[in-house]
Amino acid sequence: MHFDENVIRKWAYSTDLDKAVDQFIENDQSGDLFDYEIDRVCTIELVWEFAKDPNCLKQHFFLHRLIDRLCSIYRLPFHTLKPFKSSHLLGIENKQDYLAKVANYAENLYRHNIILNEMLNNDDTVIKYIRNQIYNFIWINPEDSTLLGNEKQNQQPSIQSQYEKAYYSNIQALHKAVSELTDK
Repeated sequence: MHFDENVIRKWAYSTDLDKAVDQFIENDQSGDLFDYEIDRVCTIELVWEFAKDPNCLKQHFFLHRLIDRLCSIYRLPFHTLKPFKSSHLLGIENKQDYLAKVANYAENLYRHNIILNEMLNNDDTVIKYIRNQIYNFIWINPEDSTLLGNEKQNQQPSIQSQYEKAYYSNIQALHKAVSELTDK
């Protein structure tokens, strides 16, 4: 099955493609390919469009994609923004490449924050809940914890690994709460 915006839009607003999508998911050995295809095709703006629309039949699905997308932009971004190649032993990146990477991240971050700002004006209880929880998530994110993440493996867990564990448990709790709110 080939996914593009038209196919995803048709799936989101009808049941015509449900069997084909279910078959695609069943045939996927990894279990992640459908989410990958959605993320590949859908910008954050398109995910938001579906998530906020009560007429979208797959709104629940897109609310959960929205959570993942909004939280992922804040997940230890400075680790990827350091100016070194994959290893500091390989040296520093080319200045233009590094600045392009930083500008690209900043552009994506700004687009995600536009969505968070739009969520402020939405009257949907679930969307307001998601927004508030994501703002809480943003403010507890220890952005500089990557600086302390290089401890030896036989020592106590690093701040980074503790953060990773808390990050995933917070995201899971948010997904569970949204499922409970939308199942009512």
